[in-house]
Amino acid sequence: MNRGVFRLVALDEGGVRGTPDNLRLVCITDGDEKVAIWGKQGGRNNIDTVLKAGILCVVDTEWREPGEVQARKFGHRYWVRRLRAICSTASSAISSEQSGVSRG
Repeated sequence: MNRGVFRLVALDEGGVRGTPDNLRLVCITDGDEKVAIWGKQGGRNNIDTVLKAGILCVVDTEWREPGEVQARKFGHRYWVRRLRAICSTASSAISSEQSGVSRG
């Protein structure tokens, strides 16, 4: 797993989508990349954390790349799995010095 900080600036797909066992919240970063945050009914803490922080926000989380087929089909660049914790901060609380996005 990689760890990264992402500034989320918009929602894609209009919000939470999927089935109760396979929910996703797809967000757009300030670098115009898609981050899919996964969850399921009864296990959507990461999704709810981002929704509570609101768009615009910054998240610090572990991520992985989607499979090649899914990346091509859906345009996702990063996946945040359900069991990986997200820490978020509303963008209004972030100084301009902290606005860079890092992935590693």
